[in-house]
Amino acid sequence: SLVDPTILTAVFLDHNAIKALPTGPLHQLTNLRTLSLRDNELRALSGLELFPKLRCLDVTNNFLHSFPEGLRACRESLEELYIGYNQIRLIPSYLSGFTNLRCISTIHNPLSNAVQFFAYTSEQTQRMLKRVRPKGEFLKSNDFRVS
Repeated sequence: SLVDPTILTAVFLDHNAIKALPTGPLHQLTNLRTLSLRDNELRALSGLELFPKLRCLDVTNNFLHSFPEGLRACRESLEELYIGYNQIRLIPSYLSGFTNLRCISTIHNPLSNAVQFFAYTSEQTQRMLKRVRPKGEFLKSNDFRVS
């Protein structure tokens, strides 16, 4: 092997027409902090439990209908989540427990529960995340930023 996979902390697989995360070769990336899968053809995303140290996940502009499977494994580490330009309708309630999440971009998703979701987030998370557009409007990327 040319590179020790455990030293890699960032992987960018943007614009590759990827339909599924190739977990086989990626399972050795135990120190992965940034994973970018922008502009692919993902309809679902599994295998994130392989990256418990993940700080930044970017799955912008895919075909996702729900938040990625295995995202809970990143509960303690995830700081930034870019999931805009997909077909996501619901923010999962478990996301309110992501205490280090300081940025979430959901731009151009037909979300129906954003207002309810942020009403039940912890006070710490509410202080970190700004405002929410009224129900029915698309959320803008700057709606959720560090205060």
